[in-house]
Amino acid sequence: MATFQEFVESLPASLSALGEASVVHVTVGNEACDLDSMACALAHAHYLARQGGVVSVPLFQCPRAELPLRPEVEWLFQELSIDAADLVFSGELQRERLEEVGQLSITLVDHHVPTGLAAEFTSAIVEAVDHRKLQEGAGGWPTVLEPVGSCSSLVAERLLDEPSYAMEATVATLLLGAIVLDTVNLRPSEGKVTAKDTAVAERLAPLASIGQDQLFQQLSSARFDIRGLSTAQLLQRDYKQVSVGPHRLGFSSVTALLSDFLQREGVSEDLARFSLSRDLHALVLVGIDLQAGQTRRQIALYQNSQSEVPPEFVDSLATVLEASGELECERLSGSEFEGPLLEQRNTALSRKHILPIIMEFLESLERGSPPSPEQQPPEGPLSPRSPDSQVSDHSPSPAPQQPASDTPTPQPAASSPPQLPHLPESSPGPPSPS
Repeated sequence: MATFQEFVESLPASLSALGEASVVHVTVGNEACDLDSMACALAHAHYLARQGGVVSVPLFQCPRAELPLRPEVEWLFQELSIDAADLVFSGELQRERLEEVGQLSITLVDHHVPTGLAAEFTSAIVEAVDHRKLQEGAGGWPTVLEPVGSCSSLVAERLLDEPSYAMEATVATLLLGAIVLDTVNLRPSEGKVTAKDTAVAERLAPLASIGQDQLFQQLSSARFDIRGLSTAQLLQRDYKQVSVGPHRLGFSSVTALLSDFLQREGVSEDLARFSLSRDLHALVLVGIDLQAGQTRRQIALYQNSQSEVPPEFVDSLATVLEASGELECERLSGSEFEGPLLEQRNTALSRKHILPIIMEFLESLERGSPPSPEQQPPEGPLSPRSPDSQVSDHSPSPAPQQPASDTPTPQPAASSPPQLPHLPESSPGPPSPS
């Protein structure tokens, strides 16, 4: 039985001989390619390799060149002597090679709607394991959905409960690192951790080679150290793009307070280039700052002047976010940023919660039933203009400390804003096999 280190070192040879293999199983992480996704893919692929009789390959859905955008992952790989040169990134596992395989199976981890290469082999998908709500596009394969703080908790629980799999320290540290980073070191006050995350972390901690608190501190410090990254790199490193009808929106999570990030030199030009290169109607920035023991979240909405939608489109999105009572958003005044900038007082909610609110709004536009007048901007059409159209110009966390005088200050939102309907709750998929 190969150790984890031997398994990783054997991946380049396995990839080269893929066409000759009779049975191949690919474990695919999500496109965000964060530590949670990578840890899940590596651990699950190693588990399958240990069972024997299969060539098991973990696939990271991001280009190899983007790994430096994830300094927390690079730090942990270095600590655990995982050589990134041995790993498999997007574009390195060719469709033609998979078509030559006699029996191909695919497992999706940290997502359940196939993208990239997996979307071309949906008939080979045998399972998905995720911690999100059921999304449109999920197929008929067995799907394990459980709303935990980290998908690594679900994968780790399965491996820990498997008698034939003796978890090594490297695997335990990978999974524990993802869990503590995703749940802010299992702090209940952050609103992310569940009882299962805590229980699984307690089982992993004695096996890990780095203590839990030290692991969190080192990962968190690496993740929030953005001094060596350009604005374009920060926008790209945790980026998601969605389309609803004619609308194309990008979502970038940034590990910085946006009121500071948006003061970077040349930021307006960088935002314009980033949006134009992806043909976006709007770019949603989600910023988080965990420094000084206090969590703050902000949301900024950017619309390039060359966008196809009317200039008040991002104002419409801001109004929708303000109307969502659970986010507790307030507009900030005094900022030189050209779009709406909001303070999100409920810091327990991340991009996973913001995205469905905006998606529901865009879908309502597609259905021709926009939200109530209280949720709309005072004037201007909401859908993209045609060439000949005429366009006029969870429990809340404690509120952040009062900003300094040179920081944008919140403006009170309208009283008792109506709450938007959310996407329907999903029922969990079939239980995972033990």
